[in-house]
Amino acid sequence: MNKRGPVTIRGVAAKVGLSTYTVSLALRGDRRVPAETQARVKAAAEVLGYRANPLVSANMERVRRSRWMKGTGATIGLVYESRENGALWRTDADLIAGVRRKAEELGFGCDEFDLGEARYWTETVLARALLARGISGVVIAPFRQGGRSRLALDYAKLAVVACGYSVTDPLNLTRVSPDHYNNCGGALAELYAAGYRRVGLVLPATMQRRSNYLWHARYLQFVWSQAMPVLPLLETSVDRGYSLEAFRAWYIANRPEVILTVDEEVERLFTKAGLKVPEEVAWAVLDWSAHYFGGRVAGMDQCMGRLGEAAAELVARKLWANQYGLQDLPQTTELRGVWRSGESAPSRVGASA
Repeated sequence: MNKRGPVTIRGVAAKVGLSTYTVSLALRGDRRVPAETQARVKAAAEVLGYRANPLVSANMERVRRSRWMKGTGATIGLVYESRENGALWRTDADLIAGVRRKAEELGFGCDEFDLGEARYWTETVLARALLARGISGVVIAPFRQGGRSRLALDYAKLAVVACGYSVTDPLNLTRVSPDHYNNCGGALAELYAAGYRRVGLVLPATMQRRSNYLWHARYLQFVWSQAMPVLPLLETSVDRGYSLEAFRAWYIANRPEVILTVDEEVERLFTKAGLKVPEEVAWAVLDWSAHYFGGRVAGMDQCMGRLGEAAAELVARKLWANQYGLQDLPQTTELRGVWRSGESAPSRVGASA
């Protein structure tokens, strides 16, 4: 440190013969300043012992955003994949609404690219569209069940955040995800407290992959810790590929008191198999949505709208810090969900046998 006090940006600017504005941009790695100039400024700052005050920097960043982001036309790209009929998975709709909401709050526009539409079906077309619109910040929503797991883009020029684990190529993306492991644990704890001791899992194989297999891992850990019987996983091969015969055979062999699953297809199987809900078997979902299930079904609300907000904010922070490309040590931010009680899994505590 300089004996006369801390070195300021003015001191660095005087050393290199540049304006304080240019030095400030260079120290933040802004791409408007040539790489050679950035290197010269950072070297001078190191020699002089300059250190930015983090509180001042944070305050100035808020001032810059409030002055410059509103109305600048800066835009976040939102990439998602609708189903064959153009509909969205219910929790994906919540997530997309959250991205839109946070982007607007932070002063960004939000351009949407649906890979389920023919015009955006290839990565080449998507890449051209992003370039043509000057979009360098992108949120990738979860792709549909059984859909693509790869998205080939020039990530070196983009600030990208993926939601969940449906995109596995590239693997080292910055991500935001529901806390699948602890969300499943929370659901199991609620069911256990309600008196259920035989808990079964019925999941499509694609949803296993989308949860990074964390639901099943937490299920196994929980039942072992509580000395509960471990029921074999009934895993279907494709989206909506539940087999009535396979389900009936699995149910008769294991007699679960409650079933954890992801969608209403299990409820249809109950009807076809002649099972009364919740008298003979209760059920709950791991991706509860208010506008779909309401109080009729119990389950874990993954708060996907909040997750979409977190993804948009993380992309915005990357853009403000000029952080582009893939990371050697990628960051994953997980959000805990909230249990929602419902008629499909009433408490059995104190109930007569």
